[in-house]
Amino acid sequence: MKTEQTAITERLRRVPLFAHLSEADFAENVRGTELRLRHGTYLAHEGDLPGDFYILLEGRIEWTRRVGPQQVHVDTSDPADQEPFWGHELILSETPYPVSGRALTDVYVYKLEPDSFWRMIGSCRLIMRSLLTTAAQRWGNVYAVSQQHARLASLGTLAAGLAHELNNPAAAAKRAVEGLHHSFEASQSLVFRLLEGGVISPKCLAEIGCEVRERAGAASPLLSVLERSDREDEIASWLEAREIAGAWEMAPTLSGAGLDMLWLQSLAVRAPASVLADLLSWIAATLTTGEQLGEVAGCTRRISSLVKAVNDYSYVDQATLHEIKVHDGLESTLK
Repeated sequence: MKTEQTAITERLRRVPLFAHLSEADFAENVRGTELRLRHGTYLAHEGDLPGDFYILLEGRIEWTRRVGPQQVHVDTSDPADQEPFWGHELILSETPYPVSGRALTDVYVYKLEPDSFWRMIGSCRLIMRSLLTTAAQRWGNVYAVSQQHARLASLGTLAAGLAHELNNPAAAAKRAVEGLHHSFEASQSLVFRLLEGGVISPKCLAEIGCEVRERAGAASPLLSVLERSDREDEIASWLEAREIAGAWEMAPTLSGAGLDMLWLQSLAVRAPASVLADLLSWIAATLTTGEQLGEVAGCTRRISSLVKAVNDYSYVDQATLHEIKVHDGLESTLK
């Protein structure tokens, strides 16, 4: 019957690291002790000092690394792996554990203390070469996982910021479009009402509309808050004196379009009193429609500029190597 030590030796001999060792070299250099751990037990915590060299014979171990506030999966050790061992990276480099290891199942390992480890690699150059290769690969994997997660975190921050910046103009455009339905229908209804009685001609209505657009285009945006408020009060009082409904709601729109008292008085002379209220309501509705269209245009320009900034930021559809303007890149990043 096989002794327990013989059974352990046979299992260790199946590990690729020891496959090329002769029976005598194996018996002379691979000397350690058994260790069994329960499911959920931590074999090492990130930051722990280097300890022993371990060979996994049974069970599975998950290795994780803290990146920011999260524990990120790095690797899983399994006895069927080509390198079911660890600890040598830390002994060789004299660095603490860059990861934490937790048993996913009950675990059975064979460990060599540092003195036994150094004796083993000092007696066999092939084992030393294999361990150095594995160490380099694992350090690269740890670094790659950290970098990938950092990029994902950066991408998440960028996506959240972009979603916030896009939401503002999108919500404003939605509100403007909803208001457009009301102002456009009101404008159309008032036009039909004004022309229906024949009191005012289409030519006269067109001329008034042209005047309104010209004055709105030339309106000065440099009025102080006090000046603007005084003009609105003056217009609202003039409208109320003529018993025009919604005077205080209409006054800011008329004032903002540069329709001052002089122009309103000239309009009252040209238009019959019976249609003055409808005419002013039509003018206000037309101006509101124009403002809302301008707001939609501004929102879409903002959205387009953000999309362009993201494209410039990520250099979409451009060659891998190319010249860039640093200032433009900074502007795109800030947007």
